[in-house]
Amino acid sequence: MTVTELLESVRRVEVRTNRLVNDTMGGAYLSGFKGRGMDFEDLREYMPGDDGRDHQERVQCGAGAVKQIILTFCTLCVMSLLLCSCSTGPKPFAPAKQLPAETSMNKDAGHGGHLNVMISLDGEELPFILDTGAPVTVLDKSLEPKLGKSHGTASIRLADGVKQKTGIFAPPKLYLGKTSLMPGNFICTYDFKGHPMGILGMDHLQHYCVQLDFAVGKMRFLDPSKLNTNELGQCYPLTFKNGYPCINHSGLAGNNTNLLIDVGCNVDGAMSKGTNEFDGMYLPECHWNGQAYTNLIVAAISHANLLGLRFLGRHLVTFDFPHQRMFLKQTSVGPIDSTSPENDSESTQKSGIRFLMKLKENGELPGWPGEESKSAVYFQKPQDSDSNSATFSFWKSADSVSYHYEIVRTTKPSPWKLKRAWCVDTNGQLIQELTVP
Repeated sequence: MTVTELLESVRRVEVRTNRLVNDTMGGAYLSGFKGRGMDFEDLREYMPGDDGRDHQERVQCGAGAVKQIILTFCTLCVMSLLLCSCSTGPKPFAPAKQLPAETSMNKDAGHGGHLNVMISLDGEELPFILDTGAPVTVLDKSLEPKLGKSHGTASIRLADGVKQKTGIFAPPKLYLGKTSLMPGNFICTYDFKGHPMGILGMDHLQHYCVQLDFAVGKMRFLDPSKLNTNELGQCYPLTFKNGYPCINHSGLAGNNTNLLIDVGCNVDGAMSKGTNEFDGMYLPECHWNGQAYTNLIVAAISHANLLGLRFLGRHLVTFDFPHQRMFLKQTSVGPIDSTSPENDSESTQKSGIRFLMKLKENGELPGWPGEESKSAVYFQKPQDSDSNSATFSFWKSADSVSYHYEIVRTTKPSPWKLKRAWCVDTNGQLIQELTVP
């Protein structure tokens, strides 16, 4: 394979930083709120005089053709990989012939937790996150001895500044229950430090019709040719952009109509932050596609508009990926029960905002801004919190008062407690200390 042919076979696959760092809503491997990564800007044959600090690899494709290549980088707000797929252009999603059996969801899926699945590799069951927002499947670096020869490496940098090498491997046989999953063209590895052991991405999921029934806590793999679509609710055609499933519809906030469907994001949704200084908003009420919803959390991020798992959890969701469509049938106006306990993988910011929203829903949060109003309340995440304390700020756009809540806990993952509540004016001057229940 010539260098030109190799370049033509390259696919852009984004494994965003919101899969891999701690931040407001994301936990240990989901953070859509800030960060920078490294993007492979170019791939070409090595030339004398190239900067040795650029990442050089020997890449083999086709019938033994080996090329020394040079990868050049540009800085992004997402972490991207430019990977060889040895294929060009989009292909139809061939439906899988063998379907996994129905499986139970983890209890906190859709209300604080990710959607977890147990995937088997070489007979060992491993905890994975099911993620439609990940175009490629990623395995923990500790599994590399089971993956055979590496076909290349890439250097990536997370929001915390730590640079890490990820391996590129041929896809191994992964099983869900007793069923072997149809693979993509390659997989990547990353040091998740065992939490999770992998992310099951769209390269595998695209071959299946997956139904998420949050009302009964079941995940089903259906025959796409035998769907009774009259019972599945509203149909939304899916388009795929760089491997991401999207619908042409407005989001929960903002005006963008290119909406990513991201099961790996465990808030209700996200909107483009633009020049706004807030990190997210709480919507007491919202109408989307003619349906009413309450108590929504929408993050403000730099790179995507999306619907997340907390919103999808209010529906019977059917992803018919082979036919590139999604069905939503509303089953709940408000978020599904959120009484699940804290867990070790949950970030301070995410579990903290979940705790405060639960107090709000129960009428136990003092001084909430605009108590009688149904308009949006904006919030900022804590800037300098440790794992056992955090302070959040809330305000309404037209108000001259902002409300602040300090929460503490003894150890992670013990329950949060509200320690202090107070309000300040636009100059930051204390107006009132609020009574904490």
